[in-house]
Amino acid sequence: MLPATDDTIAAVASPHGAAARGIVRISGPGTTSLCEQFFTPDLPGDQPGGWPGPVNSNHARRHTGTWRIGIDSDPPRPLPVDLHLWPNPHSYTGQLSAEIHAVGSPPVLQKLLEELLAHDSPTVRVARPGEFTLRAFLAGRIDLVQAEAVLGVIEAEDHAGLEVALRQLAGGLSGPLAQLRSQLVDLLADLEAGLDFVEEDIEFVSR
Repeated sequence: MLPATDDTIAAVASPHGAAARGIVRISGPGTTSLCEQFFTPDLPGDQPGGWPGPVNSNHARRHTGTWRIGIDSDPPRPLPVDLHLWPNPHSYTGQLSAEIHAVGSPPVLQKLLEELLAHDSPTVRVARPGEFTLRAFLAGRIDLVQAEAVLGVIEAEDHAGLEVALRQLAGGLSGPLAQLRSQLVDLLADLEAGLDFVEEDIEFVSR
């Protein structure tokens, strides 16, 4: 059974291990509300909910500020973050989505995620493996071939395997298939028109 797609999910989206930067991703209807409650912008009035751009914008808006995180402190410490927010259906998942870019410390990222999951209004649950990509597929943002390519990129063991997966993800196979499908649909329309007007002196498609 497919998991529900009308709830809000979150997960650490960067690779395991320490790094300069790490990412926690959120997707679902409660995304903006969560960000407003945890995030404090550097610039007054630059709240995530105050999206001034066009609704059909394809680009995320980047907010710089701090995220409230309770690491052995009361009150919680402010963690410097960059918040990238897609408050429209043009995100990867086709839903309200956000990425929290912070220092790539596994304990920090895990604590950030835990506090999101512990929040009760709106409620958040941990994303299942591949669930962001599943939502992207169900929303029509990617096709099945590209969804499989995401796994290919993750599991690539060498440069050649990665190149194949990246080409597939960029539409290397989907593009020719879509073109072929379009040609077949046009041909089918001509054949059906020929059957509908078989007694007319009209040739829709040559033998």
